[in-house]
Amino acid sequence: YELCRRGAPADGLRALLRTAERCAPCAVILEHAEVFGSPSAEAEADWGVLHTIASFHRSAAPGVLLILECADPSLLHPLLCASADLALSIPLPSAPERAALVSSAAADLALAPPPPALLRAIARRMHGLTAADIAAVCSNARLSAVRCACASAASDAAAAAAVTVATEAEWLAASGSARPSALLGVGMGERDLGDASWRQIGGLAAVKRRL
Repeated sequence: YELCRRGAPADGLRALLRTAERCAPCAVILEHAEVFGSPSAEAEADWGVLHTIASFHRSAAPGVLLILECADPSLLHPLLCASADLALSIPLPSAPERAALVSSAAADLALAPPPPALLRAIARRMHGLTAADIAAVCSNARLSAVRCACASAASDAAAAAAVTVATEAEWLAASGSARPSALLGVGMGERDLGDASWRQIGGLAAVKRRL
C-alpha cells in the first residue's frame, strides 16, 4: 500500500488491513510513511491514517507483520513507530541512480532514453523522486511525444505506436512538473539540499562564511 500522497483515504487502508488479517500470515508494507506525520509537523499529520494504523496494531491478528518504509526513521511520527513491527530506511536514489532509473523506465515504455548530457541534467533536478515518480516522468514524456505525433498524423494509433523518442523540451517539461513524493510534508535537512557548491551558488564570501 503506497502511502505516497498526503490525504490518501484511510478507508482504503482499513480495507487493506482487513484483507491482511484474512491472508495471515503475511506482511503489510507501508511505503513513504513519513509523509503522514513527523515529530516536527504535528499539526500537519494525517490523523485518519495514523489512528487507523494504531488501531490495527492494538487489535491485529497474530501473523500480520506491519512494516514501514521511509527515507529516514527519525522523520516518522511517534504513533507510527509505536504501531509498526519494523521500520526500513531506504535512502533516496542518488543522481547516478536516478539516471539509471530513467533509462530503465524509458526502456519499459519502448522509449529511447535522453542523450547522456540531458540525462545527467534531468537526474540532477530529480532529487526527492522515487522510482515510481521517475517512471511517471518517463510516461509523461512519452505522452507528450505521442500528442505531438498525433497532431500531425492521420491515424492516432499508428502515430502513437511509432513514437520512440521524446524531445529535450518534452523531457524537461515532464521532469520539471514531477512532485517529489518522498519529500511531501517532510522538513528538509542539510543532507537533503542537493550537491551544489558555494562556487556554483555565487554570492559574497563573507556572507557564505557566516552561513
